[in-house]
Amino acid sequence: MIITTIFWTVLGAKSGCRHLFYLTPQQAMTASRINWIAQPTAIMSIGFGKVSVAILILRIMGKSSKSLWRMTFLYVAAIGSVLFCALAIILTFAQCKPVQALWDPTLLETGKAKCWKPSTQTDFSLFVGSKRLSAPPPPYFKLATNRLIRYTS
Repeated sequence: MIITTIFWTVLGAKSGCRHLFYLTPQQAMTASRINWIAQPTAIMSIGFGKVSVAILILRIMGKSSKSLWRMTFLYVAAIGSVLFCALAIILTFAQCKPVQALWDPTLLETGKAKCWKPSTQTDFSLFVGSKRLSAPPPPYFKLATNRLIRYTS
């Protein structure tokens, strides 16, 4: 998360937070390059955030034989989140050859680069997002807390 913040700070310092209308082509390309390079850190921040929540829930649940399926589900969900994030990073940089075409539009215009259809990345992102919708609700009802705290947090 700190690395992501550093990238976004550099992006802001390099005029990356201004509208493209006000940027020179070189400034726009530099801002776009920093943006693309910062994306893996932001994507993995999402995955590691989910892992930390899974670990927190595992610690709250404790180790009982009754919650074995919940523990297994949380481990699988945490590992799956990291794997899907890693795959998203790979797809992000594999969509154009050479990778510089992501931030240098002149390579595409001159035919020196080739990229996938943008819908490929969009379809994968929608698939990963829909994976979260199919997950069962967290095991709130088995926590050793009183009812007021359970429903108000």
